[in-house]
Amino acid sequence: MRRERARQATPQAEGGDYLSTVSDLVSALIFIFVILLAVFAYQLAGWGVAGEDTALAEVLQEIERRLDSAGVAVIIVPEQGVLRFSNNSINFDFGSEQPASIHDRNIGRLAWALAQVLPGRVNGHVEPTGSASVARPGYCEPPVDAIHYSSRDSVRWHVETLLIEGHTDSIPVSETGSQRYRDNLELSSMRAAWVHRMISDCESRLNGLRNSDGYPILSTSGYGEARPTGFGAAADRRIDLRFLLEPSTRLGDADPVTEEVGRQYDRRGER
Repeated sequence: MRRERARQATPQAEGGDYLSTVSDLVSALIFIFVILLAVFAYQLAGWGVAGEDTALAEVLQEIERRLDSAGVAVIIVPEQGVLRFSNNSINFDFGSEQPASIHDRNIGRLAWALAQVLPGRVNGHVEPTGSASVARPGYCEPPVDAIHYSSRDSVRWHVETLLIEGHTDSIPVSETGSQRYRDNLELSSMRAAWVHRMISDCESRLNGLRNSDGYPILSTSGYGEARPTGFGAAADRRIDLRFLLEPSTRLGDADPVTEEVGRQYDRRGER
């Protein structure tokens, strides 16, 4: 009788061991899933605000380093994504839409720095623009011989828009005695447009840079006296560069259109 009971208990014990093994396996799978979820969340955070802030700082610092090497002083405002030009770098006379002539060379150096950095920081394709036969103004730096493009797997955030922002001091434009502009807002917009034109005259290929929607990267805006620096009227008559980023749309593959246009530029030396 005891042997019979022992034989009947054995299958139950084996069944208990089986259920215990399944339970351990499920627990292990849940643990692995939690780990993978944590890794995914960490990577996602890198793509989020923190990742964008880091990428934005890199772009600002890249351009700032080149300008500094050329003797152009700029101020980085990281929380706004802004490069601000001091009144000793790019400045305007009272009521004028044209930069002070002594700063023309600095605009040429700015165009040179942008031509080095921006082509490797665009999400969309690059359209060829300009011609080597077009004379460049005397204030321009020697052209960048070759433009280089980053692969999509090395840059997770790209420049979506570069706003050339014009600003004025708080003195009403009507006090200049000129009737050309209705107000400071209009004057600031013309300052931005003027600098945009000077940059394009030096590096026309910058106008071919496109974001993921196919729109030009370079654009302009004017703020009048609405955003003072707090350092006086001369410092307020200025240009800011504001960079807006977008996430990469394709990782791991370079854009064949961008690569081909890059080769065309390198071969033909178009400016």
